[in-house]
Amino acid sequence: MTIGEYVQGLLGQYGIRVTEAELLLMLADTRLAVDGSDTMSTGLVDVLNLAMVRLIPYLMTLPAARSVAENGHSVSVTYDKEGLLALYDYLCRRYNLDNQLDGDRPTVTFV
Repeated sequence: MTIGEYVQGLLGQYGIRVTEAELLLMLADTRLAVDGSDTMSTGLVDVLNLAMVRLIPYLMTLPAARSVAENGHSVSVTYDKEGLLALYDYLCRRYNLDNQLDGDRPTVTFV
């Protein structure tokens, strides 16, 4: 299994298709000399999961549903936003990181 297949397999469960650019963005964040075609190893799991924690907020900015129509054919793509948030929350808890997407956090207003 390659690194790209690992990332696509994990995020694909939520309807996310990771583009080459998104994969490159994620892997650049690891500061490792790897790319999506490199072989996945158990030593990379934690590093890639942490990189996904940094990628998921970006993915949440994408529209939850996209449609493309061409030559009479239509394709609709949706992703499980709640599931992706649950994955993000799980990874934040697992690695003891602050969940920056938690909408229940208190806010401070300066008057």
